[in-house]
Amino acid sequence: MNNKIDWKKELQDAWNTVILNKSTMQHIAQDKSKTTFAYYIIIISALLSFIGSQIFPVMLKPTFLSGFLIAIIQIAGAIIFIYIMSFIAKKIFNGKAKHDELFRVMGYGMAITWIGLIPHLSFIGGLWVMVVMFVVLKSIHKLTIGGTIGTLIISSILTLVILGILGIFFPIYSTMGLTSNTNDYMKMNGKEFKMNTKDGTMEMKGNTMKIKTKDGQSIEYTIPNMKK
Repeated sequence: MNNKIDWKKELQDAWNTVILNKSTMQHIAQDKSKTTFAYYIIIISALLSFIGSQIFPVMLKPTFLSGFLIAIIQIAGAIIFIYIMSFIAKKIFNGKAKHDELFRVMGYGMAITWIGLIPHLSFIGGLWVMVVMFVVLKSIHKLTIGGTIGTLIISSILTLVILGILGIFFPIYSTMGLTSNTNDYMKMNGKEFKMNTKDGTMEMKGNTMKIKTKDGQSIEYTIPNMKK
């Protein structure tokens, strides 16, 4: 079996999703082989935002390591949000789709966030993602307009609350202002690094991230292996 990804075809499907082509959305939802590329899109989005923040900083330029860590949290946050959105849609508003189906379509739709390579355009990408989410929920989960809006609002609130409780959101973004003193906080060795802040400890080993807050809360997240 040939597992090689046809990037041209997948990018075309991503573009069709971004421009709200519902037939493409339905196709992606049913094609299990597209799960991997959905992950690719989410990861590339975070990496492009990271690169953009280094080349075209809007205000404060994050350090390389803090920017990279923000990218990792962006990946985790996107995945968490989609899981929560799927759960809310099904359990509260009687959504019809399976989680993997929603994840695939939302992953492809997030290709619009690649314009985050230019930070000044990130706001536009973020707004259009909300439009894509609205159409995807109505098309894939078969929700009403009220159910779609409710799912988006509840999912957004819950995601922010969860990230805040786990000590991810605010500690990560507080590192953006670190300057030359960053080396006092971070130690890096090959593919491993550890950062100590007043809010807790963050470690990255290979593709596994561990975060522990000063109050004892902890989380471990492993970026999925893209190899089949």
